[in-house]
Formats: sequence, C-alpha cells, structure tokens
Amino acid sequence: MSPRQGRERMPPRDFQLDPRSASLPTGSDAIAQSLQLVEQHLRQLDRPVDSPQRSVHQLRVATRRASAALDLFSDSVRRKDHRRWKRRLKLIRKTAGQARDLDVLIERQQPQPQDDKSLLKQLRTQRRKAQKKLLRLQGRWKKGSPWSKQLKSLSKRLRSKALSKKQARKKTTHIPSVRNALERFENRGRRPIRDLNALHDYRIQAKQLRYTLEWARPDLPKKPTTEVLKELKRIQNRLGAINDHATAIAILSQEKKGLKKQLRREKRMLKLAFERWIEFWNPERRLKFHANTRSLIQSQRSPVQPEPFDINLKFR
Repeated sequence: MSPRQGRERMPPRDFQLDPRSASLPTGSDAIAQSLQLVEQHLRQLDRPVDSPQRSVHQLRVATRRASAALDLFSDSVRRKDHRRWKRRLKLIRKTAGQARDLDVLIERQQPQPQDDKSLLKQLRTQRRKAQKKLLRLQGRWKKGSPWSKQLKSLSKRLRSKALSKKQARKKTTHIPSVRNALERFENRGRRPIRDLNALHDYRIQAKQLRYTLEWARPDLPKKPTTEVLKELKRIQNRLGAINDHATAIAILSQEKKGLKKQLRREKRMLKLAFERWIEFWNPERRLKFHANTRSLIQSQRSPVQPEPFDINLKFR
C-alpha cells in the first residue's frame, strides 16, 4: 500500500464528529470517514490504554454515528452496502455493549469494601469473556480480511461519487430525514412510559435523533439545533443512569451466589434515578423541547400533548 493510500484509509487525526464543529464531512465523505473511525476504534481495543471503559464507549458511539450517516446519506450507497454495514455496526455495538455494562458494574462495586470480593472476581471473569468476543470481531476487520477489503472498495466508490460541500448542500436537503427522526422520538414520547423497556426505547430514539441532527446541522438553524442537541445529551445521561442500574440488576440476578444486599442497593438507586428523571422531564420541559424541535423543520403540527409518567416503575 502506498503512503497516499494509507492516508486515505483512515479519517483525519482531528476527526471526532464534535457536534459544535462547523466542518463536518457530508455525503459520501461522512459515510467513509465514520466507518473508518469505527475500524480505528475496533483495532485499538487490544492496545494498552489509560481507560479501557472509555475505549469501548467511544467504539459504541462511533457505530451509532456511522449508522446515522448511512441512513442520512443513504442515496450515496448501494442498498446492498447499506444493509451489510448496518448489520455489522449493530453486531459491533451489541458486543461492545456487553463489555460496557460489565465495566459500569465493576466500577460501582470497587468502592464498596464491605461487599463480597468473589462478586468482583465473577464480574471480571465475565468481562474477560466479553473482551474475547470483541477481539474476535477485531479479527474479522484485520488488514486483508473481507470486511477490510469491502470497506476499501466502498470508500473507493464513495470517492468517485463525492461532490464538493457546496454541491452536496445545493443538491439535497436532509430536512425529510430529520423530520422522520423527530416524529419517531415524539411518537415514542406521546405514549405513557411505565416500564424499563419503554424507557430504553425512548433513550434509543433520543440517541438516533441526536446523531441525525449532528450530521444534518448545516441544513438546520444554528441556535435551536444547539439547544436541542444539548437537551438530547441531558436526556441520554438521565436515561442512561436508569439503564445502568436496570442492567446491573439483570446481571446480578443471574449470579448463582446470593447477592441480596447488592440487589437491594441497585433497586434503590434505580428508583431514585427514575424519580429524578420524572422531575427533570416534566410536561413543561417536554413541551418546550418539542417546540424547539418543530422550529428546526418549520413544522406547523399541533403541540405534543405529553402523557404523565407512572411513578410505579415495573422492574424486570
């Protein structure tokens, strides 16, 4: 491989998809660079790093952003390539999710000296197994592998189709895709959310909306887009706390040894996180948020009438 080809294979060093950036790649460049960033993060998993948890988190975020790019710029890729890479990104994200869930639980157990040390040993054993699954995926994307060759071919096809940023903006608008993402999020918010699965679905829709908006920012008004992205990040953080405790309960419940004390603590923290979520995502805040989202696409739809949350959260 020539030096020039090597440079084309990886995204720029400062390519971090910062939502505040005004120079995000567009169209075919966005797809190629976001997939290459996933490849970069996956290949770094077996290297010594200060924070393995952060590496796994960055990998999962990269897969979501790449998936959003594939959807938003789907007219730049063949349907076959779209399905193939969406399926692979989902596999990587799901496998990394198992490792990430264990990382969170291990980190929460470590500051508890009174807890049974055997629990940490069991969790670390599970984490090593999860790491092996990730490394097997890494092996499927090594240099010369079918995944690597297919990405190289896709990047070459995308470069041949690439337009200048000015041409790309003039040629198409992403308002319909943004409108669809907004409608999915709003529709999920209209329904009463009374269990953890529903809250998880709501969080997934928030993530999909956030990453879609990040890619589509050049087509959207700056101020409301910035406000909506900030609020979506707050929503993710609060729902993420609920999901972390719910996942911890599910993992601890599968252990053979009695862990009643840890389970009681996680259930207590889950209820507290849920109460904080209800206090945060009150009807007034929800209406204000949806008013901002409608201003992004200049929609004339009637305001969303949110239904109240049920404080009696159903545990898994």
